[in-house]
Amino acid sequence: MFNFAKKVHALLVEQSDKSKLPIAYRSDISADLDSLLKYERSGAVMEFVWLLRECGTVLFPIRVGASPVHVTHWLDEKNGQIVEAYHLTAVKSLIEPGAIEYQLKPIGWAEASRLANLRPTGNAIDTIKFGCDMGFWSTFSTPSYEDFAGGLPEWRKYFAMSSNQMMVDHIDTTLRKLRAA
Repeated sequence: MFNFAKKVHALLVEQSDKSKLPIAYRSDISADLDSLLKYERSGAVMEFVWLLRECGTVLFPIRVGASPVHVTHWLDEKNGQIVEAYHLTAVKSLIEPGAIEYQLKPIGWAEASRLANLRPTGNAIDTIKFGCDMGFWSTFSTPSYEDFAGGLPEWRKYFAMSSNQMMVDHIDTTLRKLRAA
């Protein structure tokens, strides 16, 4: 385990206090810790877009196929909120050899959107299973991989119906590679 969740959460709390955001739904900061602990248990080194808003936060994992709308929805002046965007990245420690540190860097809205739209790497089956384990595929109840007995074609339909074009494209790429093999 990387033991990063509490360290990263301290960075988020520090920035939240500095920015005096969120004004409402401050409990999102605690929810971010819960998410970080979940990511830590997964063993994955991840990077995130973190949105700090007047009414809450969004901790968005990059390159895992989560729908970018969770970020891009808030990157519109019409939403009526102050929104600050940050890139949370893992870097090798300069102090402790072999250790990983996280940095929180302010970014513009265009960069936040670009990062949120980065496609997953690897094959779609692993991406879908990871997303099921992490709860990425639905706000309320993420299906399990086995819920779609037809495999990738059924998952493709699911993502098309939920407007997650990134995952539709990722599945198409995996299917093409499987057919070519």
